[in-house]
Amino acid sequence: MTYIDQGNMILNMGNASYKVAEKKDYVGTEDMDEMQKKVIEFFKENSNPTQEDLYNYSDFGKVAPQAVDEAVYELMSIFVQFLTEGRANDDGISEDDVDAEELKMGIEVEKEHTTNKETAKRISLDHLCEISDLYSFGKDGKRGQSS
Repeated sequence: MTYIDQGNMILNMGNASYKVAEKKDYVGTEDMDEMQKKVIEFFKENSNPTQEDLYNYSDFGKVAPQAVDEAVYELMSIFVQFLTEGRANDDGISEDDVDAEELKMGIEVEKEHTTNKETAKRISLDHLCEISDLYSFGKDGKRGQSS
């Protein structure tokens, strides 16, 4: 069983438990260590890798697998935090609570930041919590009127 305790940012996988990160409001790449940056590059270059692929990645050199694991878990905790926090989650807003067309437009707009549809939807929902017609605004020069 795998679960995350967000208060302490502890990842539990089977019998192993790892403290992966202190909870932060925002983590930018400037806050990441070199191993985390290498892990990000690895995942950008390797879709659906195995654990063996990860450990054999040449840019890690002679790094102990535990150090690679720690970087992966830290990054995963940051991503889980992103997916489970934010304005929409804080306000209990789901896709059923916003205009479907606005959300559809928002997902397309937010794909400028990601190729992942769920991530784009997550960003869109946060924005729509603040401005319900954000994505149709300016489309035809009139607020709240989409064509």
